[in-house]
Amino acid sequence: MTTKLNHWCVICGTGYHSCDSCEAIGIYSWKKHTDTLNHYQIYFIINDYTYGILNKKQAREKLNQCDMTGWEQFLPNVRVKISEILS
Repeated sequence: MTTKLNHWCVICGTGYHSCDSCEAIGIYSWKKHTDTLNHYQIYFIINDYTYGILNKKQAREKLNQCDMTGWEQFLPNVRVKISEILS
């Protein structure tokens, strides 16, 4: 198994390896976007907030259920959205 970095987390920017063969046959995985399932949950909350599916209060409640450890080191655009939601 190769460990070549072929993806970068859209939340924290960490490089990671994910096998793309499942996606090639139509099976979608959270590993396409994020390095951890927790970061994928954060990704969806931010997207839902950005597109008006969740209001600020709803997004804050959902983020509070996630492990937000080290969010201050997330990518700049993610930190801005999280700060906005938590304010």
